[in-house]
Amino acid sequence: MCLYLLAPRRVAGLMFLSLLRCALHAQQFDITPPTLSNLQFSPTTLDTTGGSKFITVTATAIDDLSGTSYAYVYFQSPGQQYLYAYLYPVGTFVPNQPQTLQGTLSFSPDNEAGNWIADSAYVVDNVGNGKSYSSTDPLFSGLPPLNLTANSDTT
Repeated sequence: MCLYLLAPRRVAGLMFLSLLRCALHAQQFDITPPTLSNLQFSPTTLDTTGGSKFITVTATAIDDLSGTSYAYVYFQSPGQQYLYAYLYPVGTFVPNQPQTLQGTLSFSPDNEAGNWIADSAYVVDNVGNGKSYSSTDPLFSGLPPLNLTANSDTT
C-alpha cells in the first residue's frame, strides 16, 4: 500500500507542490497453525516390570511463517489412562519446509498394561496458532499400538 502526499516546496523564490510518495509495506501476519504428518514412535513393545522405560515419538511439522514451537501426542491405555509426549523442534526452521519434532514418553511399572494407542495430538507455532488432531485423523492411520507389559498386567 502506498500513500501519496503533496508537499509545498520553495525553489528560486517560487512555490511548487511536490508529490512525495511514502511506501507503507504490508506486514505478513502469521494466522495459520502448523500441520503435523509422519507420526511414529519406537519401540512398539515395552516391558516395565523391571523399571521405567521410554518410547521416542517423532513427527514432521510444516509452518508458514513463525516456525513450530512444540507438539503434544497423547497416548491412551485400554482403561482410558492418558499420558503425553512433549515434542520439540530439531534443527533449523525454514518456512514451508518439513521440520522434525521429537520427544520421549516414559512408562513406569505402575502404568496400566495392554495396548496403548496414540489418541490425539496438538501442535502450536511460535505465535500461538494451534491445531488439534483426533484419533480419526489420517495422522494416526496405520500407527500400531504400544504393547505395554507392566506390574499391573494380570495375564
